[in-house]
Amino acid sequence: MCQGTLVTRPRDAVLLDRIRRIWLHAARSGTAFPGEPALARELQASRPAVREALVRLESEGLIHKRQGAGTAVNRAAAEIAARLDQQVDNVEIIRSMGRFASMEVLEAETIALTDVQGSALEVPAGSAALRVAKLWRADGAPVVH
Repeated sequence: MCQGTLVTRPRDAVLLDRIRRIWLHAARSGTAFPGEPALARELQASRPAVREALVRLESEGLIHKRQGAGTAVNRAAAEIAARLDQQVDNVEIIRSMGRFASMEVLEAETIALTDVQGSALEVPAGSAALRVAKLWRADGAPVVH
């Protein structure tokens, strides 16, 4: 008889998901985003772990931390229906088809956001952003660009 394997997610991934739910609630309701101490208490996590998760959210453009002024929530990001770079794990999809996954970075550049892009992300126009074009392959054949 075959026993199932229990798959657990790393604690930091679970914490990040919980903080993302708090962000989403704040973005949709217009309420303030809690600070590090409040998040650490509410989630029963260490402040360094919470701080690391907040750095991740900021790198994803979901929040903007300002020393002494709290954390600004990017409400516009809640309106984005899908961010393929974050919602689709191409490696897992390709592997689930029984194929070998590989990825090639075709182009990567730092760009200055336009007025429209900056407004959508609630950051000043001209802010630096990384734009990356990737080509995913399954067994060497292109599948996602």
